[in-house]
Amino acid sequence: FFFTRVWTMDMISSLFGGSAPMMRPAVPQIFRRQFKVFSVACASNYKANMEEGDKILLPPSAFQELGRCMITYPMMFQVKNPKNEAKTHCGVMEFTAPEGITYFPFWMMSGLCLQNGDIVDIKSVTLRKGNYVKLQPHKTKFTTLSNPRVV
Repeated sequence: FFFTRVWTMDMISSLFGGSAPMMRPAVPQIFRRQFKVFSVACASNYKANMEEGDKILLPPSAFQELGRCMITYPMMFQVKNPKNEAKTHCGVMEFTAPEGITYFPFWMMSGLCLQNGDIVDIKSVTLRKGNYVKLQPHKTKFTTLSNPRVV
């Protein structure tokens, strides 16, 4: 019967005169650019919460290029100081930075030994999901709780 037959790509191709369109899944491309970095406190739309967390501001052109790259979500980036090879990972908060500029939280700039106006390498990455985390309390008082798992 027609519906029980297994159709190979060659068979489908012959139905279209030998040129069946090959449907391949889209392969994500890597976004890789260099920007001048400044503290997020220098941003014209600065809000105090921008210093918290691991999010950066990129220019609108980065958003357009990321759309063409078909990267995986959530958007994650490796940021690297090319002078000392120090690197970390982050996400993006907004695409509101001026062209050629990115804004980082101050703590991230300090960790990468970056100063305002330095060059930073930004590359899209896909990070593996974690499957285990071990937390260590800062104070011994935590261990005296009757049920620390509730906290």
